Amino acid sequence: MKTPYVILVIFILLSAKQTIAQKSTADSVRSTAPQPFVYRLDVKNSKLFWKAKKINGGHNGYVLFRSGEIKTLSPGKYESGDFNIHMNSIVAVDKLLPKENREVEGVVKANNFFAVALYPMARMRVHTIVPTGKLNQYKVTG
Repeated sequence: MKTPYVILVIFILLSAKQTIAQKSTADSVRSTAPQPFVYRLDVKNSKLFWKAKKINGGHNGYVLFRSGEIKTLSPGKYESGDFNIHMNSIVAVDKLLPKENREVEGVVKANNFFAVALYPMARMRVHTIVPTGKLNQYKVTG
């Protein structure tokens, strides 16, 4: 009997670049609402850390992003976000031997878990973003 895992997203390491969402000139003339800021994820320097728990232990590792952004109406007050994740990039790091980590990766990529062959990309829509107190690190739920 296989023990079910509970996947917990711990936090996202963000190295964001701020850009301003563009609106047409006509929209900006008609609307007095503030234009949103868009923070784009630096995918080359970002990882999604994960932790899986079971009754007698667990595993942890990271997965890489394809893209991501966070929108806010004022700097520091996050409104929403959207991230695309490369599921084939799942890496386990909790075992001492690389072979054991590859076995864990095989289990979570298999069809009875994430079915990575069928679903190579995952999308995460962000509902809450809370700073962890560490530079460029946030706890994100979605």
